[in-house]
Amino acid sequence: MSFSDAGPVPSFQFSAARYAGHDRFDAWQHEVALLFDVAPVDEIPAFDGRIGGFLVDGMLVAETHFSGQKYSRDRRLAARTGLDA
Repeated sequence: MSFSDAGPVPSFQFSAARYAGHDRFDAWQHEVALLFDVAPVDEIPAFDGRIGGFLVDGMLVAETHFSGQKYSRDRRLAARTGLDA
């Protein structure tokens, strides 16, 4: 996840639509790896995932839209990333 400093508040956007077929979920999984461990619930030929947000005083504020998936965040992920979600 990389932030843009183009505006007054650092922001980011990602859309899996930039990728083809099964690469969409792989790209999504990579993009949200700091926040969640994700896995598809079924074979998803046309996965859709979008996330956009802002970094405000050290707090991430984001909006997400995505196809069916399992996601989790446990203490190990928080310790590994140093982020407290």
